[in-house]
Amino acid sequence: MKSILNKNVWLVLALIYTVGLLVVSLVKIESEGLSVNFKHADKIFHFGAYFGMTLIWHFYLFAKEKTNDLYPNLWICLSIIGFGIVVEIIQRDLTTYRGFEWLDILANTLGVIVASLFLALVGPKLAVKFL
Repeated sequence: MKSILNKNVWLVLALIYTVGLLVVSLVKIESEGLSVNFKHADKIFHFGAYFGMTLIWHFYLFAKEKTNDLYPNLWICLSIIGFGIVVEIIQRDLTTYRGFEWLDILANTLGVIVASLFLALVGPKLAVKFL
């Protein structure tokens, strides 16, 4: 029963995170009071956001597993990278205040790859603690 509860909790967290990231990516953010004073700060945000999303979706996928094997799943990674590309296209085509940036896609993809490598190296230890 506990593993089902964990899986449901991770699914809810993954869905909330994904929808929240989509909303934040598409709303107009007023720069008043939200300025960051170093170059490429938004790319660091992209990296961190997609790093986090990759972790959460992997935790959801592996919450039901009895094994500590948390090696990254290629389909999760490709889906999250695809999600980031679709968001960039939506920003370009459906908003007037956001644009398409290849560097955003690169930062998103690097976040996914680094999270996957992190899970491959540290995943079994995390599984014991969180799952």
